[in-house]
Amino acid sequence: MMDYNKLYFDYLINLIDDNGKADQYSVLLEHLYYYDFVWLKNIPLDENRAKDGLQLRSNYKAFLPVEEYDLYTRTFIGRECSILEMFVAFAEKLTYIVSSMKVQEYFWLFIDNLGLNWATNNNMNFQLVNAILQAFLYGTKLHPEDENPPVLFPCREVFENLDKDLYMQANYYLKYYFL
Repeated sequence: MMDYNKLYFDYLINLIDDNGKADQYSVLLEHLYYYDFVWLKNIPLDENRAKDGLQLRSNYKAFLPVEEYDLYTRTFIGRECSILEMFVAFAEKLTYIVSSMKVQEYFWLFIDNLGLNWATNNNMNFQLVNAILQAFLYGTKLHPEDENPPVLFPCREVFENLDKDLYMQANYYLKYYFL
């Protein structure tokens, strides 16, 4: 029987690997694959980020023979969009719309901007990674003395507009830092 979780995970990694960089972060990437992306109801447009992430599953399914569709679909029953899926899909969307960078570059920018670039296979600390992810998802500070919470797009305009969806935050950041 095919391990569709593994095949699909490998597909996602191939989309974001940059000269073998994913190998150094394979533990983190697998953790992101099983960590649900939570969008807040007060920021309804972030539901689109989750939908984009889930669309990647359909994109991969299109590569499979028709007779495998049911088994593949059953593999993901009840699974929400993962942070890895959301990051990959969002990187693809930004590449398509802005095209100033490649998918891989946007993805690794997210990792850097969240402050997860230290989380290589040799340094992985699940407790700290989970704290960063929770702070990112809920817009909270890691420590009371921190000036701002971890975000994908660190700039003054984003920190002043954390109640805006991620796409709007990307627009603020890209407008001032890349365009």
